[in-house]
Amino acid sequence: MAINNLGLIVGQALKGTSEIGFTYDGTTFASIRVPGKSATVAWGVNDAGDIVGGDGTLGATRGFELHNGRFKLLAPSGDYVYVYATGINNSGKVVGWTSAGLDTCGFFYFQGKYRSIVFPGSTETEAWRINDSDIAVGWYGLPPSIFGFLLKNGKYATIAHPGSAYTLVVGINNAGQTVGSYTDDKFVYHGFVTSPVMGLP
Repeated sequence: MAINNLGLIVGQALKGTSEIGFTYDGTTFASIRVPGKSATVAWGVNDAGDIVGGDGTLGATRGFELHNGRFKLLAPSGDYVYVYATGINNSGKVVGWTSAGLDTCGFFYFQGKYRSIVFPGSTETEAWRINDSDIAVGWYGLPPSIFGFLLKNGKYATIAHPGSAYTLVVGINNAGQTVGSYTDDKFVYHGFVTSPVMGLP
């Protein structure tokens, strides 16, 4: 689920055996459904109303970008089963991730070109959002822990809540604030928001 600066919300809902995406402008719901697919999930939206997500069987198997009512397939190179496009900024730059079992890799897409997002030394990386300064955020696995990350100009920085084994970053705004969740010593999840991140690479 996401919201843009104009208040347009995107998300998904389960209806019977189908999963459908939706938009909500504060008054009206509208469905998003890729023709012929039993599942459409909407994960990100920019201020132009461009939407990114996934479609396929329940849970999504392909990534898409919806622009001016037309769906465009997002298919990074590589061997994977699932594709999730999760964030898009106002320049049209997209981030997301692919998965083939335990092999999970983030990706960046813009104007027909893809680039992998893999935190160095990690076993899995998921990219979730990108702001208008082209700072991408997400999380990566380095067993036995999970950490959040920021990516700017090809350089990574870790975000780790003090004392937590799991820190998941799923959003960033144009001021540089990030949001996500972390676990305490009893593995109970809590939400967090950071101050604007300074000293980025």
